[in-house]
Amino acid sequence: MLMSFCINCGKIVRNRKELHENLCMDCYVQSHPLVNFKKSKHPILFLCPDCLSFKLFKKWNDPTSENMSTDIMEELNNNLDSFLTHPNSLYVIISSLNPDPFDLSYVKAHKNITITVMIRGKVFPETSPISSITELVLKTEFQVCTRCKNIRANQHAAEITILKKGKSLTKEEINSYSSFLSKMFEKHATHGMGDYVLTPKAKKNKLIFQIGSVKLAKKLASSFRSKFGALVRESYKHEDQEKSRETRKKISILIRLLPFEIGDVLLHENTPLLILKIFEKQVECLDFFKNTSKKFPTNSLFKAKLLYSHDDLEEFSIISQYQDVLQIMDAQFQIYDLTPPTLFKIPSNNSKIKGFFFKDAIYILPPEKLSEENEFKRSI
Repeated sequence: MLMSFCINCGKIVRNRKELHENLCMDCYVQSHPLVNFKKSKHPILFLCPDCLSFKLFKKWNDPTSENMSTDIMEELNNNLDSFLTHPNSLYVIISSLNPDPFDLSYVKAHKNITITVMIRGKVFPETSPISSITELVLKTEFQVCTRCKNIRANQHAAEITILKKGKSLTKEEINSYSSFLSKMFEKHATHGMGDYVLTPKAKKNKLIFQIGSVKLAKKLASSFRSKFGALVRESYKHEDQEKSRETRKKISILIRLLPFEIGDVLLHENTPLLILKIFEKQVECLDFFKNTSKKFPTNSLFKAKLLYSHDDLEEFSIISQYQDVLQIMDAQFQIYDLTPPTLFKIPSNNSKIKGFFFKDAIYILPPEKLSEENEFKRSI
C-alpha cells in the first residue's frame, strides 16, 4: 500500500486526505495559526486610571464582578468575530487571561496582557477533531473614561438643590441628607457612565448635589421626598456645546424642605395631627380627636405649630391590654390607663410605642411599620 507522510516531521498517514499542503495536522496548525487578530482590528484594552473602568471596543464598562478578568473575557467573547480570524468550523472561546486575577501593577509594567484562546473542532471536514490552546497578546493603554473626565471637569447633567427656607441647615441635617443620598446612590446606580455624584456644596440654607445622570437624579429626588417629605420642582435648560454644536438638556431639581417631616406632630386649628405621608400637593395626617386619617393641602399646614418633632416624642412600654383599657408605662415608671385606639392595632405586651402629652391627655402613635391588616381607615 502506498503510504503518505508529512514533509516536516515525517509522520506517516494512511489517507492522503489527512495531509494538507503535505503537512500533518499538527505541523499544519503550527505553520498556519488557526486563530489570529484581524488586520487593523487588533483590539486595545483601555483602562481608566481613576476608576478602573475598561474599554475594548466603543463603550466603557464598569467591572461588575469581584474578578475584573471575568468582565474583560465576557466582553471579548461577545465580540470575537469582530477582531479574530478562525475557520468557521471551529469552536473558539477565550478561556483565561494572564495575569489572573487582574494585576494593575503588572499591566503598568508590561503594557499588555495575554489571552488564552481554546480551540475545538475539525479544521477540515475529512480530518479528525482537534483540541488546542493558543495565546495572543492584548495591548493595554491608560485613558481617562468619559465619566471621570466629566468628574474632573465638574460636568454634570442634573443638579439637586435641597432648600430650607428661612433657616440655615445644621451640620446634623447636612450629614443626614448627604448620608441618605449616598445610600440611595448605591441602591439606584447601574454602573453607567453618568452614575456619579460630585462633592456636595453647602450654602447656609442650601445643599447642592451635582449628578451625572438625569435618570439617577430623579430617582434620588423621589427617594428623598419619600423619606423626609418635601416639595419637588423640576426645570430644564438647554446648553450649547461649542465643539459639537449640539444642544444638551440639563435638569435642575429643587427640593424645598417643609417646616415639618413625616412623624412630626402639628397643632392645626387646635387639633393635634400626626404627619403620615407627604404627597406632591397634599399631606396625609392622623387626626387624634376624630381618630381618622385625613388629607390636607400642603400650604394649609405651613403655619401650623410644631408640637413634637418625631425625635422628641415620648416612648412608652405596653404593660397590658384589656377590652376597654390599655396600660402603658413611661420612662419614669409612671403607669397610665388609656382607651385603646380603634384606628390601628396595638402591638403585643412589653412592646415599645411612642406618644405625647396634650392638654392633660396622652395620645399614642401607630407603630412605625404597619402591616396590611394595620392599614389606617381612610377618611374620604
